[in-house]
Amino acid sequence: MGIPLVEICTAPDIKTADQAMKVAEQLGMILRSTGNVKRGLGTIRQDINVSIEGGARVEIKGVQNLRLIGEIVRSEVVRQSKLIELKSELNKSDAKVEHEIKDLAAIFGATTSRVIKKAGGAVFGICLRGFAGVLGTELQPGRRFGTELADFAIKFGAGLMHTDELPAYGITTEEVEELKRTFEATEDDCVVIVAADGERATKALKAVLMRAEAAIHEVPKETRRALPNGSSAYMRPLPGAARMYPETDVPPVAIEDMWLGEIRANLPETFEHRKERYKAKFGLNNELADKISRNSNFALFERIMESYGDVPATLVVRTLTDTLVEFMQEGLEVEPLTDLHFMDVFKQLSANTFGKEAVADILKYVANKPELSIATAIDEIGLRSDTGEIEQLIETIVNSKKDFIREKGERAVGPLMGVAMKELRGKVDGELINRLLVEKVKRILENG
Repeated sequence: MGIPLVEICTAPDIKTADQAMKVAEQLGMILRSTGNVKRGLGTIRQDINVSIEGGARVEIKGVQNLRLIGEIVRSEVVRQSKLIELKSELNKSDAKVEHEIKDLAAIFGATTSRVIKKAGGAVFGICLRGFAGVLGTELQPGRRFGTELADFAIKFGAGLMHTDELPAYGITTEEVEELKRTFEATEDDCVVIVAADGERATKALKAVLMRAEAAIHEVPKETRRALPNGSSAYMRPLPGAARMYPETDVPPVAIEDMWLGEIRANLPETFEHRKERYKAKFGLNNELADKISRNSNFALFERIMESYGDVPATLVVRTLTDTLVEFMQEGLEVEPLTDLHFMDVFKQLSANTFGKEAVADILKYVANKPELSIATAIDEIGLRSDTGEIEQLIETIVNSKKDFIREKGERAVGPLMGVAMKELRGKVDGELINRLLVEKVKRILENG
C-alpha cells in the first residue's frame, strides 16, 4: 500500500516567478494550517509548468524547496528564450540534421583515449550541419545546448562528445581531423560521437538527432527534473491527452453540495487569521504573532493564556519558540518537556512563586530531570521565597541607602532596583520588586 497523493492544480494565470513562489507559499500555509499534513523536505513537492510566447509548455517536476521556485521559473524562461534565439540562428545559417550514423571505430584503432578504450574501441557518430559553436551555447547556469543533447544520450547509457570541445578526453587533434574528413565536415559543422556498443550508440544518437532537429523548428514540449541550483534537466517528452484517462480501478466519489457545505463551515483557521487574532487579543507584535501562529505549540499557548492570562503573552511565546530552539542548539533534549510542565511553570509564575527571569532555568532543570514536578524543581533550584522574606530584604536595602534616597529622591528607585535584582533575580518578578521599592522609597521621603 502506498501513501495517497493529493494533487492541487492552479489555473494558468500566474504571470511572474515571484508570483509563483507566493502562490506556493500560500498553498503550503493553508495545508499546514489544517494540522493534518506532514512537514519537511519531500513531504510536499511542486511541479511547475512554464511557457513563454514563442516557446512551449514545459513541466519541471520534483521541486521540493519553496525558495527555489522563483529561480527555477526564471531559469526556465531564460532557457526557452535562448532556445528561441538559437532556432533563429540555425535557420539563418541553413542548418541541417543528416540522419546518418557512421561506425568510426577504424579512426580510433590506436587511440590512447581511456573513454574509448573502456567502450572496447566502439565509436559511432553523426554530423550536424551548421551547428558549429552551437553546442557550447549556455542555456542555464552550468548547462549548454550540448548538455541538453547529452541528457538524451545518457538515457541509453552513452556519453556524448563533439568537435566543439575536442581535442579532449584523450582524443588527439589528428583523430578530430580524421572525424571531420570522414563526414566531409566544414568549419560550420559539428561532429558528435559516442563511445558505446552499436545498439546503445545507435539509440543514443537517434535521440540526439531528434533533439537537434527539434532545435531548428521549435522549443520542444517536455518534462524536466529540477536541479539543486535552480536549473533543470530533460526527463521525458511531455505526455499528451492520450494519457489523460479516468482511473479504472477506483470508483468515482460524488462530491455533494451538503458535504461541501459542511467542509466550508468547518475549515481550520489559517496561520494568517490566527496571527491577526493573536495581535488583537494578546497585544503581540507582528513578528511574535506570526511565530506562534505557525508553531506547533499554538494550542498550548492559547491554553496557558486562557488559564493564566496575567502572565506576559510575549514571555509565553518566546518560551514556546525561541527558548526551546536555544535548548536544542545547546544539545539539550526537549522531548521530555510535556505540555503539563509548561502549564505548571506559568501557573507558578502567575502565583508569583518566582520571577519571570527564571522560567528558562526551571525548564532546563526539568528537561534534565523530567521525573520532577515544576514545584520540586523550584525548591531544588532554591527559587521559592515568600512575600515576607522579600519585603524584609527590600526593607534592609532601602534602610542602608537612606542618605542616597534623600539625595536622589524618587530617582533612587532605578539604582536600588539593580541591587535588589542581584539578590532576588529569578525568585520574584521584577514588577513586584519595583512596586515594593517605590512604596518604601516614598515612605522614607515623606518621613524626611
